[in-house]
This record gives sequence, C-alpha cells and structure tokens, in this order.
Amino acid sequence: MKLLIVDDDPGITEMLRDHFSLRSFEVLTAHTAVDALFLGFHEKPDAVILDLGLPDFPGEQVLQTLKKLLPRTRVLILTGQSGPEMEARLYGLGCDAFMGKGAALKTLEGIIRGWEK
Repeated sequence: MKLLIVDDDPGITEMLRDHFSLRSFEVLTAHTAVDALFLGFHEKPDAVILDLGLPDFPGEQVLQTLKKLLPRTRVLILTGQSGPEMEARLYGLGCDAFMGKGAALKTLEGIIRGWEK
C-alpha cells in the first residue's frame, strides 16, 4: 500500500515514515502543500496522512484538491486542532478519518489497514 505522509514537522514525519516503512508500506513524505499535491498527482497514493498546519497552504485546501485529483485516495487528517465543528467541516470536505496528534501509531495503522483493497 502506498502512503503519503504530509506534515511540516520533520520529527513527526520521520516517526510515521519509520513506523509504516517497517510494516511493508511504500512511504512518501512531504513537508509542504505544494510537495504533497505534486507527489499525490504523480505517485497516486492509496492513502494520505495529512496535517492541517502546513506552511504554504491550509490543510483544508490540500484535502479538497487531493480529493478532486484522487477521489479514491483515502485521507486521514492528523492534527493538534480538534472540535466537533472542525471535524464536521473536514468530513464535509472529504476526509475519511480524523485523529489527534496524540493518537497511537497502532490506531493510525489500524485505520489505514482497514482501507486496503
């Protein structure tokens, strides 16, 4: 399964990359919205873990664009921001799952494995 991890924090990106790489995922990483959209368009990942706080464009815009370009790609929002209104808005924009940054790696992996074809 091809997974794109999008987060501007290199520590989080590295932790996620290491975890999923060791579990037979093909992992791509991006630290900006532009890189995420470029990789998404060219690599067509099966799933994306997307942070909302990116330095160049809001994560919500990245989510919308990814879902337009790749409607079958699943997107898990991983963010430090939360609240029922935000979650409802993100689900309305097309996210497939929403988790706080404190979520266990095993939980994230379980959600993404549930999307395997």
